[in-house]
Amino acid sequence: MNRLFLLLFVSFLLSNCANRIPRPTTAIAPVQVPTLPISTVQIPIAIESSKLSRLLEQQLPKPLTKGQTASFDLLVQGKAKRNVPKKWWHKLSDPVISWVNKNFAVKSVLFYEVDLSNLQLQFVGDQVIATADLAIESHLKLDRAVPFGNRIIQDNIPCPIAAQVTLGGTVSMDSIANLLIDLKEDKTNLIFKNICSNQSLDKNELPLILQSMTQPIQAALQQQINQVLTQQIRQVLVQNKQYLSFEKQLRLAAGQLNQSYLLQPDIWLQPNVEQLVIAPIVGSGEGANNKLHLQLGVEARPSIEINKSKPPEKKGKVKIVTKKVNSVSSVFVHGKIGLDTIGQQLQSYLKEYVDTYHSKHGYTIGKVVVYPNYNQAIVAVDLLRSKNQKYKGTFYLAGIPKYNSTTQKVYLDSLAFTSRTKSVLLKSAKWLLQPTVLKQLKANAQFAIGDQLRSIQQQLNAFRIEEDIGSLTGKFEVVDLAALFITAHHFELYLQAEGQLFFDLKTLE
Repeated sequence: MNRLFLLLFVSFLLSNCANRIPRPTTAIAPVQVPTLPISTVQIPIAIESSKLSRLLEQQLPKPLTKGQTASFDLLVQGKAKRNVPKKWWHKLSDPVISWVNKNFAVKSVLFYEVDLSNLQLQFVGDQVIATADLAIESHLKLDRAVPFGNRIIQDNIPCPIAAQVTLGGTVSMDSIANLLIDLKEDKTNLIFKNICSNQSLDKNELPLILQSMTQPIQAALQQQINQVLTQQIRQVLVQNKQYLSFEKQLRLAAGQLNQSYLLQPDIWLQPNVEQLVIAPIVGSGEGANNKLHLQLGVEARPSIEINKSKPPEKKGKVKIVTKKVNSVSSVFVHGKIGLDTIGQQLQSYLKEYVDTYHSKHGYTIGKVVVYPNYNQAIVAVDLLRSKNQKYKGTFYLAGIPKYNSTTQKVYLDSLAFTSRTKSVLLKSAKWLLQPTVLKQLKANAQFAIGDQLRSIQQQLNAFRIEEDIGSLTGKFEVVDLAALFITAHHFELYLQAEGQLFFDLKTLE
């Protein structure tokens, strides 16, 4: 009797041996998320020189300046009369000077009022050249009346003047994203087009008497207009710095780029802005096509996340730095596969397989749970009685998550029963250890994310996201796997893509 009881007890233990398989511990290995190289979301701002020129010209006072020169000696140099074509003198000869045979040296002051028009800025590299036309309404005031032939010229002689001014300087950006145009007084030059006449100057034909007059007038005007014009334009630039400051727009762009962008359902782009970058300014183009290119950027570590809900917005003020802007951006495609989803997929496959090919053993598959054991994935499979769905025990397999870039699948490499599971199954459910069972299990322990990755790739090939302050555009190619690991609830993988990101910021109109 005792012998029979012992045999029954041993048989009971063997029939319930799956219950006695020790459960591998749940443990998460320290996760080392790969570090993405710093990327630059380029913010290419091109300011048309013509627009900036119009802005400055509209803000300049009218008249630009008025005043008088210091007293200077005006030499009226006589010359014997001769026949001169009437066209040379027009309004000049009658009211101002007649041919005389004497020389006169008189003190004179030029009173003037200057209007500026046709201001044009041209940017070449970091240099700026400004040109403008000057119309100078002026008259000469002499310290005494001067006799010319049989007439006496009064002391106020009309002297309309036209000139073209050229100013030179540099253009740069300061540490808080203000555009600086620094015009140099010593790089300002006046070219007189006509003096005391509406006729264009041609020094080769200019009568000697006019040459003596133009030299002191040019010298007197040159110094004062240079100084005043440079100061006036500088003042206008300061007064209109809101048009030339990009800090607010940069910070708006940074704030905008710290949001998450939905590329398509469940796929989010996160730029992850870290700091703003200002690089050297470059001007290029000829004539009306001349533009000032501001090399601005936002340094970031962008990522793509597969998630049903929108990732949280990042907040906080980012600093502005000055350095060269990189033209290449990298992005992580961050994919996740839920362990519960994997468990359901394996349970569905295993149950169908066992019920189809091994139903004679009287077992079926119950719940399948996947959980981490350091760098391994543990697959816990519940075994049930087919007739009454009674739980008979749990057996365990272990594998290492890996990624196949060709098939775009995550799979469990080296998948095998744990040693304790194997030893118990040899005694109670040896059929589970058949090579065909494990082979089929390995073949189906693969979890495709190809559809999602292909969708991401299609989106990254060329995308454009419109915002009120500008538009975000980009183009990327997925290049390589950066990392794959198992966490408490997911298989997580990071693919690295390289390309370019641009934020087209709306600027002054």
